Amino acid sequence: MKKSKIVEKQWGNEEILINDKYCVKLLHLKVNNHCSYHLHKSKDELFYLLKGSIYVRYNKTDITLHTGDYLHIPCNTSHLFYGLSEATILECSTNDSGIDNWRSAIKSNNHINNSGK
Repeated sequence: MKKSKIVEKQWGNEEILINDKYCVKLLHLKVNNHCSYHLHKSKDELFYLLKGSIYVRYNKTDITLHTGDYLHIPCNTSHLFYGLSEATILECSTNDSGIDNWRSAIKSNNHINNSGK
């Protein structure tokens, strides 16, 4: 039996359960924190919200997800998550090479500023 790997982030942490042909992670997002606005050129992702509420921006769309909601983010789709509460997100994706993260700044709005990483 393998153990998960925890990677600390400014916004919380990601718990990597497996990263082979496919990748499965638990993203633990702190309230009022967010990841950077980014995209993956080859990684296709599905996010299922296990607990909490989050704000999501992808391309030019803003939505709110609650426990039990899910969202597919195809490759080449800019996105970020913001914790409206403490949240746990199940991420199922193609392999996470660790080098397929393309970040960009976004304009501030009522939820997000450019300080997140």
